[in-house]
Amino acid sequence: IYSVKASGGSVKQLKGSKGGFDIASGGGSVFLATGGSVERTDPNGSASMPIPGVTSSGGIGVDSRGTVSVINGAKITLIDPSGRPQDVVTTSLSTPMDVATDTRNGDIFVLEQSEIKRFNRSGQLMAQFRHNATQPTSIAVDEQGNVYVTDFGQNYKDSKILKFGAVND
Repeated sequence: IYSVKASGGSVKQLKGSKGGFDIASGGGSVFLATGGSVERTDPNGSASMPIPGVTSSGGIGVDSRGTVSVINGAKITLIDPSGRPQDVVTTSLSTPMDVATDTRNGDIFVLEQSEIKRFNRSGQLMAQFRHNATQPTSIAVDEQGNVYVTDFGQNYKDSKILKFGAVND
């Protein structure tokens, strides 16, 4: 895994990590889903360590405080900044692929094959809606609460990013 410094463009390899399939940052750390575990890397990339007791079978997301959302089978586990895991979404999911957090209120958005599900921080299902993506791959939520889904499409030529307006309640 490599990081690129915004000012100057210098490239640095993050030490200790062997790679992964999803990455997120927040709360002063970078987190990596490796297809079995979740690793926390310090901001300067000098150390990477697995978070004990947490497995990952899909994407991860991090809020601004450093709380990590992890797909673990058909449930969502939150890891607080001290590293303590707690399963919060244990029902209502069938094929979770990726997860993102709304930093305004802590709501958790889960991308599934055919829809997006929104949960509060306690794991209660608040809403669900279809995304109409052909081949969804990831989800993100911006600072205003807009939700984005990447759609690979049938091939790279028709890939796109779908945007859904913010939910304000």
